[in-house]
Amino acid sequence: MRDVNKVSKILILIAILLLCVLIVYAIFNLREIEINNQDLSGSGNSQEEPASRLLAENNQALEKAKTAENKIVRKIDNTEYVLGDFNAPIQIIIYDDFDNQFSADYFRVLKEARSYFDEKIVIAFRHFPMRSHQNSIIAALASECAGEQDLFWEMAEKLFKAKTEEKLNEENIFVLAGEVGANKDDFNECARTEKYFKKIRDSIAEADDFNVIGAPTTFINGVSYPGAYQFEDFVDSSGKERKGLKSIIEEQLGV
Repeated sequence: MRDVNKVSKILILIAILLLCVLIVYAIFNLREIEINNQDLSGSGNSQEEPASRLLAENNQALEKAKTAENKIVRKIDNTEYVLGDFNAPIQIIIYDDFDNQFSADYFRVLKEARSYFDEKIVIAFRHFPMRSHQNSIIAALASECAGEQDLFWEMAEKLFKAKTEEKLNEENIFVLAGEVGANKDDFNECARTEKYFKKIRDSIAEADDFNVIGAPTTFINGVSYPGAYQFEDFVDSSGKERKGLKSIIEEQLGV
């Protein structure tokens, strides 16, 4: 009889322990459900805040794009370096980066267009040094410092050639300045003090306003043509037939 009572007490104790475990488990689950409901309802920040921030950023980007589409690129004026006559019927503005191989290739196309169309086109260069290119800024500064001595286009050609030959670096830039005939002391002082950094920075900001996202980007009579074009009509990397710079200019001229 005593053994039966002993067994009963043990069973009751086990039952009480199991009941306690079940109660603790239920309380824990209820708390977890409450936390999850808070997150989903927006009282927590784990889902609501990132989604709202992403939406706001997307809206800002869309608004900027709409604004950019409505803006007219600033006309060529006497504060910048140009090839050709200001009054030419075809106004070509290029936002470009000296430390970019596509830009170096495209510079040769621009020279070919200038030779072919002669006084019918004017080309203006504006800076858009891309942040991912190591020597973009120093090259842009070097072109401005050479331009101070009326040697901008000579220096531009040297910089693009150096890029093609994989010789574009800070040390060689000073060598190139000597090759185009720049006064060494004046050029070195100009480059050392980064005299034209603000001008370059302002050019980048201006390009951003017109939705320029890469170099080269060309505006021909106000119309944007992103990327490097060939002179003659061509087929791009996706197999699509594209008009070359020659055809685009001829259309503008009504030829």
